Amino acid sequence: MIAKLRGILDSTGDGWALIDVGGVGYQVTCTRRTLGWLLSARPEAEILVHTSARDNAVELFGFRDDAERSWFRALLTVQGIGAKTALATLDALAPAELEQAVAASDAKAITRAEGIGAKAASRIIAELKHRVGTLPTAPDAGPGSDANAYRDAVEALVALGYGRLEAVGALSSAQARHPDVSAEVLVRHALQAIAR
Repeated sequence: MIAKLRGILDSTGDGWALIDVGGVGYQVTCTRRTLGWLLSARPEAEILVHTSARDNAVELFGFRDDAERSWFRALLTVQGIGAKTALATLDALAPAELEQAVAASDAKAITRAEGIGAKAASRIIAELKHRVGTLPTAPDAGPGSDANAYRDAVEALVALGYGRLEAVGALSSAQARHPDVSAEVLVRHALQAIAR
């Protein structure tokens, strides 16, 4: 199974990129967000990959970061959601936005994705609600990154006895108002929001 590719961005098209790794070209299907990032990082390319092998065919899906790949894989577990629809969902909603929509049961936000109607959006919410707060929502930038602070803050609130959905809801609004702060500061602002 191919999990990551590092090479030269050879070419791109509508929804795909060709990565040259030591003279071998790998075509990967990508979200628009990942394609834009690859073009800005040109000519070197390093992407995470989800490999799908079925019907005597192997297809590679490329992602800028673990947040996008993790939510893609989570969407694939939802009944009736295939790779094309999962990519369309991540084109319409960044991982953090998708998590907020699932946590808030906001089916309308999810229906912004091409191919997602009200029933599919409701299924996504029902089947992924238990994953809220457990999947990454931002690019991992190492210790002290915003993504790590957010995840640490979720776990701290859960340890204090709050439900994961309540924690994510409070932290999402706290992080929007106070970006680039530590987990401790996020927890303090989230507790103030919950108390209101």
